[in-house]
Amino acid sequence: MAMKTVWFWKGHQLDSRWAKVANFATDEYPIPSTIEADVCPTASEPLSFCELDSHGNLCVTLLDEQFSAAPDLWFVLEEVTFPTELVTLHAMTGGAFPKGTVIAVKDIRNFSIKPSDRVGYVKWFKKDSRIQQVTVAENWRRMRISTVLFGVADIVIVSGNYGQYLNGGDITTSDGENLRQAWSHSSRVSPRIGSVENAASPKNA
Repeated sequence: MAMKTVWFWKGHQLDSRWAKVANFATDEYPIPSTIEADVCPTASEPLSFCELDSHGNLCVTLLDEQFSAAPDLWFVLEEVTFPTELVTLHAMTGGAFPKGTVIAVKDIRNFSIKPSDRVGYVKWFKKDSRIQQVTVAENWRRMRISTVLFGVADIVIVSGNYGQYLNGGDITTSDGENLRQAWSHSSRVSPRIGSVENAASPKNA
């Protein structure tokens, strides 16, 4: 199944950090682009959207069929500033938090989380939202987890003012080429300039 390309609606602030965001695959606006407005500019059904849960955590709901085969996942958001600013979204299983919940690294320290609970991650450069690496654990592949990671990362980036939606794909591994093919019609995929073993498998919706 080819991954769908989208445009984003960014609405009001949910709190000091997160804004209301949804994305759509219609042709009403350029794809990709972000439309900022207090009122959603379409009556179409979103592919995904975000809201805050009762604890103030961001929660991303994925509605589209392209996400339906994935297991229930929650997410850990990690940021580093040295040697360069990078953001990592870790996909977690095990049920410590409800499906779609996004938790900062500092907020999971009092929870019992096993290394095996992490099934994959996507990492991007904070400055330009360009993918640096995406990985899914071998025994969790073929379950649309990379699709879910990209879908949630897109919402996190736009909602949290990290920059624009994910982009990249100029340098990939052989596995990354499969993701390039999945998004072969996306304008967010950069022209290929080479291949680096053990580097990212960048490919964007």
